[in-house]
Amino acid sequence: VGGRACVTAYAAGEHADWAVEGPPVVRRFLQLRADAAPAAEPGRALHALQQLFGGAAFARWLAGVSGLALGGRRGGVRRFRAGLDYTLGTPDHVDGPVLDAVLCLAPQAERWRDGGVGGYHCYVDGGGDDASNDGSVCRRDDDDDGTLLTTPAGWNALTLVLREPSVVKFVKYVSAAAPGSRWDVSYEYKVCD
Repeated sequence: VGGRACVTAYAAGEHADWAVEGPPVVRRFLQLRADAAPAAEPGRALHALQQLFGGAAFARWLAGVSGLALGGRRGGVRRFRAGLDYTLGTPDHVDGPVLDAVLCLAPQAERWRDGGVGGYHCYVDGGGDDASNDGSVCRRDDDDDGTLLTTPAGWNALTLVLREPSVVKFVKYVSAAAPGSRWDVSYEYKVCD
């Protein structure tokens, strides 16, 4: 409408297979329920990817590619809707390093590339044990903003990141000007000693 972005309805996409994750002071996105049995696309394909990433065979493949001994895992399929969804950089309270495996599925990758519409995945230095890891507190010095890695939303892009406990991650708010939703399959795998 006249070059302006349309506002997404607040309840867009919410139904039996998808649940809103919150609280909204920390995160807001839709998560495919682990027990969901979607009858239509893209739910069926995303459910299959959720089963793959959560399975032992994929964990063995990741261990082989990364050279790491991997233990438990957690994660799922997420949908970040344009004009609505995000995560803040908050601590995970993990005991040791984890391997993040994120398969991003954002159509029209060229429109996401510069980060102007948000939706990018960002890893920042949380300050270690001697600093607050509260995602609502901005810590910035003149030489370094603490950003370690930023990956733009893209189509069929798998990112593997070995993350120390002091590193905080977030998905930037997806602007209403985004070309659509940012979908991903996001899992964390505990790295064993």
